[in-house]
Amino acid sequence: FILLQREGNDNTSKVFAKDLLNQGPAWDIYLFYEKGLTWEALPPKPTEWMHQLSGGRRADPAHFHTGADLVEQLHEAMHKVTRAKCAQP
Repeated sequence: FILLQREGNDNTSKVFAKDLLNQGPAWDIYLFYEKGLTWEALPPKPTEWMHQLSGGRRADPAHFHTGADLVEQLHEAMHKVTRAKCAQP
């Protein structure tokens, strides 16, 4: 499912980005989780993730994608976690 969360204090952003970002808050991040993961008080580490944060400086640049590259990476991550046969974007 897709979650869009906006709030004035960035609490949700801080929880999800805690171990992923060099500097918060997080927006324009995409997190993918394998089916069946157990969620405790904090969310588990995502199976795949990517971001569009400040040219890749606020988080691991290996996960920075934009434009057509972002579309391709989103497609690959969705395929990986759903194991569905998908048409190429």
